[in-house]
Amino acid sequence: MTQPSALPFPVPPEIRATQGADGLVVEHIEQPIAPESAEAETIKLSWRKRMTHILSGAVIAAEVSPANELIRGAMTLGVAGVSHSPIASAIAFGGSTLLVEGAAAVAAAPLLDTNTASKGITSARQFMERHFSRREDDKFSKTTYATAALIGGSAVSMVMKKYDSPNITKKELRSHGIRTALGLSAVLGTLGLAGPKLVELATDNLITTGAVLAVGSGVAAVRNIQKSSIESKRNPVEQWADRDKHGLKYGITDDSIEREKAAILEQAVWDENDYGNLEQEGYTEYFPESRVIVAFEGEECVGMSRIFRNTEKQPPFIKDMSFYDESKKEELATLYSNGELEELALAAVAVNHRGKGANTRLWRLAYRDARERGIKYWGIIMEPERVQHMNDKHGFTFEQLGDVKEYQGGDCAAHVMDLEEVDKHMHDKKFITHFWFTKLKLRASDK
Repeated sequence: MTQPSALPFPVPPEIRATQGADGLVVEHIEQPIAPESAEAETIKLSWRKRMTHILSGAVIAAEVSPANELIRGAMTLGVAGVSHSPIASAIAFGGSTLLVEGAAAVAAAPLLDTNTASKGITSARQFMERHFSRREDDKFSKTTYATAALIGGSAVSMVMKKYDSPNITKKELRSHGIRTALGLSAVLGTLGLAGPKLVELATDNLITTGAVLAVGSGVAAVRNIQKSSIESKRNPVEQWADRDKHGLKYGITDDSIEREKAAILEQAVWDENDYGNLEQEGYTEYFPESRVIVAFEGEECVGMSRIFRNTEKQPPFIKDMSFYDESKKEELATLYSNGELEELALAAVAVNHRGKGANTRLWRLAYRDARERGIKYWGIIMEPERVQHMNDKHGFTFEQLGDVKEYQGGDCAAHVMDLEEVDKHMHDKKFITHFWFTKLKLRASDK
């Protein structure tokens, strides 16, 4: 580019000066970044990120190594030697713990947010699910988190959190680590009130680990004893899984004769209540794929409940009933097609066995079976007053989906219940019922 000689100063390359009819015209020219400059910037950022990860790793290594105890112990014992004050020792022990563990939490968050960490944790989850029957939705307990934090610190607790929640954000993970650091600071600060001797014990990895493991083993042993004594085992289906004090046996059956006897009882109860004919109402179309829970006294079927599932035809509570929101109807239809939702049909009990808890036992077995198979929702057709009574008595959470309409002799409506939600609601509102319904070991008997 040629610059006019009239300019009394040098012109930089990003300036263009030309002589026009109206005088000198000066323009600014954007200079593209040379490829080698962009590459250099990328290398610079890469090295900066790498150095950050190296420093973060160094902080975490110090936190999980004996250097952690050395730093905290030295600060606390030094303060105690100078001040001779338990309060000063407590502040020093808690403060040094917060400093070390908080720094580790800040350092660990970006490392655990990398693709490498995510791949490693995903591989660990898959290994546990494949070899130790750990389900995808299993979570570490608060006791496990506390034990891991006491032994390994905030960084170890954050790894466990990432394992439990693979999609957790870096910010949420950092918050979890800082909360853990605050908790450790409070606990160990309280120990500092007891003086230097207890501080020496608390900063000894072997003693701390042994004490925590001893307490943890004791808690685990007690819980295993309780579990083997009172909690339910996953009862195999297709066999008699339960019995009551009246001598009735309960189970889920695929036997054609038993299913036929259940259908006869079902039609008898329909006749008794003027509901109509099962075949004429189209209910028998659901029978081949339905799940049938039965109660038998000897060779007689005295109770049954049927679950509609796995059919191309939509279940009655979706197909026949009105909905406040048609989009909700479509959503439930999709859930049914995907095998996540089933309909709980009428529970029929012989006249001479009513009022003895047979109906509730049928529902209990149906609920446990549904949860075992991964079912998430139940639909039902029933009078709203009866549904409300069930909700109040058992802690169920059925919600009405549409207006009441005349259906098989009654003013009924469609309802739906989230099985995960009812488990939590029943636990909070009806603890004893929840224990009986979901945890108490079934009184299994031979067929």
